[in-house]
Amino acid sequence: MGAGALVVLLAGVAFLAQSGKQPADQPPTEVSPTTTSSNTQAQSDQVQPKTKVGSDQASSALMDYSDEAVQQALVQGKKPVLFFYADWCPFCKQAEKEFLSKADQIPEDVVILKINYDTATELKDQYGITSQDTFVLLDPSGKEIKRWNGGGRGLAQLLKNVG
Repeated sequence: MGAGALVVLLAGVAFLAQSGKQPADQPPTEVSPTTTSSNTQAQSDQVQPKTKVGSDQASSALMDYSDEAVQQALVQGKKPVLFFYADWCPFCKQAEKEFLSKADQIPEDVVILKINYDTATELKDQYGITSQDTFVLLDPSGKEIKRWNGGGRGLAQLLKNVG
């Protein structure tokens, strides 16, 4: 190989090595992500609460707790059931999955209101809750009338206790 070819080869290698690097005196270039339909879907799934995924029956039968949701259920003549849920609890996850997948089996007059066991200390104290995967059925005035632990049998226990 001649000296001229070697210089061209070395220049090409140097160029390729440098093309991937930013000059030291310039800030890094931001690369904007490309949005694809799968990225958009993943982002929208992150924004939507898990309890709202699925059929209309599922989203109306299982929802996040709020005082307004309890009042709305009572005004509509529905039976509110408080569900003290923890993200780390396998029984809670199993119950939620079952409620969503078998929403058509939840009586239409029942609303399950999911409460974060780890953060809702006032509600835990108010109802004397000592463990996650605990359910509380409220009467038409909003007072507790029944309490049970799901024990991984969310739907079966719900149906047994809401009569």
